[in-house]
Amino acid sequence: MTAHGLRTFDSIFNGRYVPALRAAGGNIVDMLRQFMFFHPTTGLRPWARAAHSREPVLTAACSRHLLESTARQLVTENERVSIQYGATAAGLVLEGLRKSSSSSSSKEAAVTGLQRPRVSRASCNTGYAGWLVRLAPHIDAELAAADVHGVVAVAVPPERTFSSIMRLEGGLWMATVGGHQGVHPERDEAQLLQFARERLWHPGAGRLLAGSTMLAPPAVSKGLSSTWRHYEEIDLPEGLLVLGDSICSFSPVYGL
Repeated sequence: MTAHGLRTFDSIFNGRYVPALRAAGGNIVDMLRQFMFFHPTTGLRPWARAAHSREPVLTAACSRHLLESTARQLVTENERVSIQYGATAAGLVLEGLRKSSSSSSSKEAAVTGLQRPRVSRASCNTGYAGWLVRLAPHIDAELAAADVHGVVAVAVPPERTFSSIMRLEGGLWMATVGGHQGVHPERDEAQLLQFARERLWHPGAGRLLAGSTMLAPPAVSKGLSSTWRHYEEIDLPEGLLVLGDSICSFSPVYGL
């Protein structure tokens, strides 16, 4: 979770979210001091791991499960809120119109006879793979001794590849490798590790992943784009509110 996202969540829960996340084992880090950022032309970014005095840029280096379960626990402390597990969302239901099981408001608009919004897309044909790992013990120990919680190599033209190795809770690490303009990793573990060793412009990820243990199959996404659905141009039924990614979604790579 980015620094602004963490501040927003903490504000929503009146300053209780960050303490609760820490208590649950969340890894709250100062990104500019405890991460290393590598740039194709300037090498290690000059502000990374800076020793001069400044306000920390706190970010949550945690699994999505921990981020969401912590928020859910705080929400359920409100006696007016209950959570129903095992429920299935039926889709969009509008009086006098057909119901769809699709989770996309734009698709549902089409099947219910509503006007479909114009869509704007910006794409660099980005693809990446992310997976949970345990690093080799000696590598994990070396990073811990140096107080390094993340190693990131950014993609800046002419380089098209990027990587991120980030410490999570419970001794887990999240590995991400990918590229723009069709330079995409595969799902197969051997090919994925080969991509990390041979295709990335910076050797950090390949070296850190040597001897690592993949804990779950990688999640692979390709052809990512940033999308804006122009609902402001059409008339929506009264009472229908379109939120979040249904309106605008960004390529997740920009979260790096």
